[in-house]
Amino acid sequence: MSAYTDTTLINCNRSASVEARTDNNSNPAIFTNPLQQSVNLNVGDKISLERAFISEIGAGNPQTIEFKGNVKGVNKVGKHTLIVPDDFNYKQETTYTPEYRLGYYKSIRASQITNEEVELRDNLAPLIFGYYITCNEYPNYIQQPRRYCGGSDTRGSLTHYLRASKYTLFDGPNAGGAYHTVDENCILEADWVKRQLLNAANQSIDGYKQKVDNTRYTLFVKNFVAYTTSVINYDSQFPRRSRNGIISEATYYRVRDRIDIEVNKGFNTPSAIAKQITEQLNKTKKVSNFSMKDTTGFIRPITKTIENETYKPINCQNSFYTNSQSWNAYKTFDLLGYPTQLAVDYISTFAYIAVKRPEIWEAGRIAAELVPTTPIIRDINDIILVPQFEGADEGFQVYNEDITIGADVNQNTFGEKIIINVEFNEFNLRQIRELFDAEALYPELWTSLPNTVCYSKTRTDGSILTEDNTRFFHMNKHTNDGNIAIHNDAFGDDAFVERTYPNNSINMASLPIFIKWENDTRDTYIDPRSYTSYNVDGLVYGFAMPYKVLTGEDQDTLYLIQLSPDLAGGIPREFFTEIGNTKLKRNRRIGFDQHATAYSTAVITPHSGYTFNDIGTALNDGIGPIQRPEGTTLMRSRGNDSANDISPYQTQTYIGANNPALSYNAVNNRFEFSRLHTANNIGNKLMAGCQLGNINNERLIPPNLNLAPPPINADAADTCYKITPRPPQFGYSPTFLPYNRSNQAYRQGLYPLGAAALATATSQPNTQLIEGQNINIEPFNIFDSHGGIYIDNLGVTEDNWEDNLWDILGFNYDSINAVPTKDNVLTQRITPTNENSLYRPTTNGEIVATDGKALVTNRYGANMYYTGLPYPINIVNWIPTNNSGWNLDPVDTPTGQALTTIPEVVVRTQSTTITATNLQKSVLKPYYTIRSSILEGASTIGGNPTGANLPIISVIDKYSAQGDYFFGNPSDIQFTITRDTTLADITTSIHDPDGEFANVDRTSAVIYKIEKLKDAPINIIQELLKQSNKNKK
Repeated sequence: MSAYTDTTLINCNRSASVEARTDNNSNPAIFTNPLQQSVNLNVGDKISLERAFISEIGAGNPQTIEFKGNVKGVNKVGKHTLIVPDDFNYKQETTYTPEYRLGYYKSIRASQITNEEVELRDNLAPLIFGYYITCNEYPNYIQQPRRYCGGSDTRGSLTHYLRASKYTLFDGPNAGGAYHTVDENCILEADWVKRQLLNAANQSIDGYKQKVDNTRYTLFVKNFVAYTTSVINYDSQFPRRSRNGIISEATYYRVRDRIDIEVNKGFNTPSAIAKQITEQLNKTKKVSNFSMKDTTGFIRPITKTIENETYKPINCQNSFYTNSQSWNAYKTFDLLGYPTQLAVDYISTFAYIAVKRPEIWEAGRIAAELVPTTPIIRDINDIILVPQFEGADEGFQVYNEDITIGADVNQNTFGEKIIINVEFNEFNLRQIRELFDAEALYPELWTSLPNTVCYSKTRTDGSILTEDNTRFFHMNKHTNDGNIAIHNDAFGDDAFVERTYPNNSINMASLPIFIKWENDTRDTYIDPRSYTSYNVDGLVYGFAMPYKVLTGEDQDTLYLIQLSPDLAGGIPREFFTEIGNTKLKRNRRIGFDQHATAYSTAVITPHSGYTFNDIGTALNDGIGPIQRPEGTTLMRSRGNDSANDISPYQTQTYIGANNPALSYNAVNNRFEFSRLHTANNIGNKLMAGCQLGNINNERLIPPNLNLAPPPINADAADTCYKITPRPPQFGYSPTFLPYNRSNQAYRQGLYPLGAAALATATSQPNTQLIEGQNINIEPFNIFDSHGGIYIDNLGVTEDNWEDNLWDILGFNYDSINAVPTKDNVLTQRITPTNENSLYRPTTNGEIVATDGKALVTNRYGANMYYTGLPYPINIVNWIPTNNSGWNLDPVDTPTGQALTTIPEVVVRTQSTTITATNLQKSVLKPYYTIRSSILEGASTIGGNPTGANLPIISVIDKYSAQGDYFFGNPSDIQFTITRDTTLADITTSIHDPDGEFANVDRTSAVIYKIEKLKDAPINIIQELLKQSNKNKK
């Protein structure tokens, strides 16, 4: 008798499963199908998977990228800052009260978050980003130290609101600048430049201001700020050791926010992924309209704020709260008492600062935390020789009893070590070394040393100091002994408040003291008891030698840190200010000076950009030239003519990137970040759109020279970078004092009138208008942004990088998480040199080689498109003589009162990109495994069958996708039943290779095949007889 195969197909569709009918969609990868009738399986029957249809939306698109979204553990979140506004007040009054503020909050509290965790998933990354602002041509920052914004004005005074002359005054102490800034004996040329200033007596002096060159400054926030005296502990925000410790005594945290970047599970197209992430970066969090109540009780809307994830308003310095009146209240209150509201108004404007070199700033402050741990050193009679300071800002101290100045008056002092009151141990040395490592990131700190008084080649005996052979501490120039007339009781100085006589005329800013550094031994620690000598052991941790000290009646042994300035250019003569300027004695403060004037520490503060009036115009009223504004902050009441000042609410400015993006470049098939900076725009002039024929006063000198208002620029919104830009006249910052009103500058030329005709002319046809440059803006620098964000932590550690979000998108860990170097710190632009090794990456305007021809212009700013280099243009002034000739003005001078100008250049550009190194990963797992209860035992070895212990019946490759499905063809894998069984239902589960449930959708289906081997009948009669015999039996 022959046999035949009886084949049965069983359709198990997830849509007809128990889970689908009960709306249980928690896990579409496992489902149970009841059978309409029981199926008997006998020994010898064959079972296999005939077909599989695995549902994943987008599976058939060859461009899609797969994210599983499964939890694989926990992921540590990077350090970030929690800033909490508090003490809200919404009550409006008809008169000004400090209780009612823009934003409605009266305090902020900031803390650092370091212990958060999230699920480790391939579609989730807790992105940490920080903020920076730039020292650009716009009025939204102020350079520090500065006492107040400008002009000695009093709130409420009419002249206060009509004082347009404040724009054209020279800066300096007379305009609110600090009494002193940096010490001129060691100018860091990368940060400071010599300017003509006015002192407090309105006398012309030379001084130093920070450079305006579009450098990025990293944003920090104070740990606690109270804006009114009604806030509990409002007085704790004030310095207590020195009035000039506004910055140095405060605790600041780097501003870092967190966004949990998450993309949809399953298959996504590159454009969909880019869209999802970009939308999350730009998600609007809060939109607010702010209003005030005028004197007659009418509600007056005055501004609107929009906050999104990466672009938001913050409180900042402003003319109402950072003015001479509030500064005066600050300088006169009792440091140990309770400040007045005016003093609170002043100190609270230092809530946010921005630092040029944050790595040095942070490492220096951490090293300074060793100050309160330094030992008290006593003599054998137990008399204190070196006390212990309480505050980290107070500095270490020199232990040497005295150091004598060198005999050569032209050189620094050599042959002397400096011993500091810090114990020689591995922890202390490591803390200080972190500071020295941060210093090396900025080689410009050494570049200009030969140009200084302290470290000229003559002074250093020909030694060249570099980041390879030296590091530096700060040190006071004067003793801290209050019994000596000239002394400094703080470490450094910011000169917000003038000291008492005779110290009021002394610049108390610290100076750098350079010491020997050896990079070869930077990781070498030697126990001080085992240390032999410098010649044998070198410098421990690259900079230190131990010095043995016996202290107290018991003569206990201490080992202190000894430094070697004698091997690094010597000790500058400016430090020898004791005993007839011949000695540097014990207890001199040394270490990391936390003031804004300290060498390497450049600080700016955000500023609202507004003041009480606009720049107005200059005119001659017949008696003399005067300046008058055309707009003020005084708003007329609805009910009468009383005034309402809106300047108390001009207290915020925006920080961040206003339109960051992740995009997919279809040309190179890479993901790329762009627009992490808020780009510069071409913009408009102050009087753009004015309908008048002339915006000069008719009596303005030179007379009858019309200045037509500029048109509204149709291209104002175009992004660009500028070279030697002119600060906009819209808004105010003392950074740019003195402003040139409408950027006007004039020189008289030789045409169209001859000398004789011009001598008798009543007009000025030969006078040419030149767009004058602002003396504060550094020429030839690239100005391309207001500020932006930088990526501080991408939210995935190096150990977890593979097959997680950024790796799937093609980003290489080392390319965007590089260690800091001198080429990739935030002050450096993205260039081909560093684009594949980014540390805290951001973006900037793109500069291309063809832009070089656009930099050469004529005196009027018209591009010449030359291949030559751009240079200053000197435009002389000619005057007619009595004999119909010409003379330079003034007569007999070779320069002819030359107006030196460098025209502004504007070049359209786009954002640079941070481009993924690799192609994106399309499919993370190459196949599925199908598990089923139809089999009676395990059918494979390996994997991690999490969530289901069913045996594997088939493997489905992922090369067969079409539409939204992966298709499994008939399998050649068969299983033989070894024990009779009956099936009433079948459970099917779909898994990734690692055994985890697959991330599938709800419409998957499988078709099982059962094959039974049966005997074939010989003929029908035999079959009937056989059946009849069975029945009889």
